[in-house]
Amino acid sequence: MITLYKQIKLWGGAVLLLMVIALSYSTKINANSLEDFGYSSLPGNKTQLVLTFSDTIKQPNSFSIEDPARLVLDFTDIKNKLSQKEQTIDIGAVRSIAVAEFGNRTRLVVNLSQNVPYIIEHYENIIPVTIDSATSIGNNEVARDKKVESIDFRRGEKGEGRLIVAFNHEGITVDVMQQRDTVLVDLIGVTLPENLHRRLDVTDFATPVQTVD
Repeated sequence: MITLYKQIKLWGGAVLLLMVIALSYSTKINANSLEDFGYSSLPGNKTQLVLTFSDTIKQPNSFSIEDPARLVLDFTDIKNKLSQKEQTIDIGAVRSIAVAEFGNRTRLVVNLSQNVPYIIEHYENIIPVTIDSATSIGNNEVARDKKVESIDFRRGEKGEGRLIVAFNHEGITVDVMQQRDTVLVDLIGVTLPENLHRRLDVTDFATPVQTVD
């Protein structure tokens, strides 16, 4: 259980209704892994990506980035066994993909010519991702409007520091990384209003957290 932090930094840009900084990491002996990746062209100039895992997989967290146009899928507790970390696709709206493993996650990044609608399906150990053609313009208004509404800090019952972030939309995904005594919170696709661009001195709460940037 990681509960002792010196600093917490917010980065603009991902997604969650409520976030509490108190992380727990577990190690699995027989970790599930990404074993195979394939792709094909579908009627209507659509593109289908197919990811195959060694065992049953949960539905991944996913989000899109407007500029540059990207689709990101995060698989928790998954190892990457693909020999190729990057592949050029050039079918429909899909230009290329990149796979990276960090911490307890494997991330698939799909580079697009433009943001388009997509469907992620789930069949036990197989995840098909169908991406519309480049002429099918998706509705990105919701993504543009996602923003942080408030940031609050509290002391937990066991003396831990709790950072609570409220958003104006549901379905927010938060990417949290720890670098030594600093926790980095990446809010991808979310705007941090100018009035929230400030440093919070939280030493008075008597927790391991000193500041929030």
